[in-house]
Amino acid sequence: MNYVKSDGFIRTDGRIEGSKPNTAGERLYSDLEISYRPASPNEARKLTRQVEQATFEPTDADTLKSEALACDWVASKVTSWNLKDRGGHAVSVKADTLAGLHPILFGRLFRIVLGNELSDPKPGQDTLRKKQIALKAELAAIEPLIEQVSLEDIAAKSNGDLEGNSQAASGSN
Repeated sequence: MNYVKSDGFIRTDGRIEGSKPNTAGERLYSDLEISYRPASPNEARKLTRQVEQATFEPTDADTLKSEALACDWVASKVTSWNLKDRGGHAVSVKADTLAGLHPILFGRLFRIVLGNELSDPKPGQDTLRKKQIALKAELAAIEPLIEQVSLEDIAAKSNGDLEGNSQAASGSN
């Protein structure tokens, strides 16, 4: 079991959608749901520097070391997941298990925990995300209209209102 600080900063909404099935219905990897402790900015910078030292040659010692470092780090951050073996038994979160994941799945998991990528939406959340995207598009469409109103126009309108109010006040004396 991994030690995790109990400060309430565990994300339980992590999800990686499984790969698309081929014509035979086989997938490279299935959906993965995770709970994890996100990286702090300092952790992310430090780990990124260490991992980037690798040359990414399969036999290069720095590459092997950086892969092991990344697996150890992810194992320390993932508090639970729904990964099962071929027999349907739960698989514990360990560095050697992570090292055996499909490279695309591990890459996504690494980037999500690192904070460089968003999780996939859980089923049902997709419609909320689509609504948010549509709302952002609507706002982007009206921004140019808002920018056409200059600060001078606003100030002139405000001054006119103030002058009208002070004339009304002096006329009432």
